[in-house]
Amino acid sequence: MDADQLNQEEWSRVIRTIETVVDYYDRMNNIVTFFRAEKWRKRAASFSGDGLDILEIGCGPGSFAKHLRGRSIVCVDPSEKLLAVARSRLDGRAEFRIGEAERLPAEAESFDRTFCSFSFRDFKDKRQGLREMFRVLRRGGQSIILEIGKPRGGIRRALLGWHLRYDVPFIARFIVPSDTLNEGGHNVYRGLWDTYRKYESADRYAGIMKEIGFKDVAWEELTFGGAVILKGAKP
Repeated sequence: MDADQLNQEEWSRVIRTIETVVDYYDRMNNIVTFFRAEKWRKRAASFSGDGLDILEIGCGPGSFAKHLRGRSIVCVDPSEKLLAVARSRLDGRAEFRIGEAERLPAEAESFDRTFCSFSFRDFKDKRQGLREMFRVLRRGGQSIILEIGKPRGGIRRALLGWHLRYDVPFIARFIVPSDTLNEGGHNVYRGLWDTYRKYESADRYAGIMKEIGFKDVAWEELTFGGAVILKGAKP
């Protein structure tokens, strides 16, 4: 078992947290990223295009899908509640399917692009999720992952870790009503630290992508490493 995998309880807690705070999700993301989240999403979405068949994995409430352009757009998420929110936001622009990253509800070689936006670190099994991305891609297609940055050590890694572990739960106290934020007797945003703690740097996942068979694997850091875009193509 890879050290960066999530067990069932950790994974379920992430889903429950996002469902609980969904009404405040975008506002929180904007504030805790110093209003960079939308810029990052637009940069990742620039790899979409009108003539492409697109799959977004872990679409959540549709915050990223609204930026996508495609001949067809399919959004997958394990939460019926989050899919309902995304469906209301996209207003018929996409198809929605319930499903998990490790077993995508899609046929092999059926998409030109797959996207993950701030959902990859929440996969139960990231290696299997990457295998599934590769499986559903057509030859010449690309997988694009937008995720929080995690530099390999140094001051930036320490600062990002501190921000997510301590600053984000604190900021949430001023954005999310206390009865929602403290569901179950604790600040629900503290649980999201576990997914980042187990998440590794982009070069690890780039290496896994190469092992699976992706080519032209590369990543770029955004805003001093606050976020990263990782991409690879199916030969």
